[in-house]
Amino acid sequence: MKPLFLHLAVFVLLVSACGDGESDSTKSEGSTAKVEDASPGSVVSSSPAWESDPCSLIDDQEMNDLLPNPVAGSRLSKGLCDYGPTDLNIGRVDVEVFIQDVSATGCDLFFSVGGFGSAEPVEGVGTTARWKGASGPKQLGVCVDGETTLAVTVYDPDKTTDPLTTARAISELVIARLNGQ
Repeated sequence: MKPLFLHLAVFVLLVSACGDGESDSTKSEGSTAKVEDASPGSVVSSSPAWESDPCSLIDDQEMNDLLPNPVAGSRLSKGLCDYGPTDLNIGRVDVEVFIQDVSATGCDLFFSVGGFGSAEPVEGVGTTARWKGASGPKQLGVCVDGETTLAVTVYDPDKTTDPLTTARAISELVIARLNGQ
């Protein structure tokens, strides 16, 4: 699990470095609440809830309904939630959900840096989706709307799930929540 986290941390740093020069406190984002600042007529947007609390998009019970073992969500970093097993005697399926604003860079950079360039296309999830399931952790990368991306990683060492079906179901829930904000 840690290699993915390191890969995603590098990706976050890369995207931050490629930003458009605006600070997070002044950048306008589609699904954010507007807050007036001290200067009349100017508007500053706050960060979307999923950036500070990515686990709020799918609660533990919803994730438990999708997996063969109970899990508990914990925020690992901005936009990254890990749903780790609570009892290894019951099962070892672990899921990471990573959501990122890519409005400044677009989805192509996400797919390139995330290693999804040659991954298998998946229809019917987001604008574009690609599946890396040949070896190692299974990962579904989704361009939600051209401005937000989602990566769902399924760790199932005992092979008790169909990882693509699980990742697709999780992605669909997250996308519905993102669109509802």
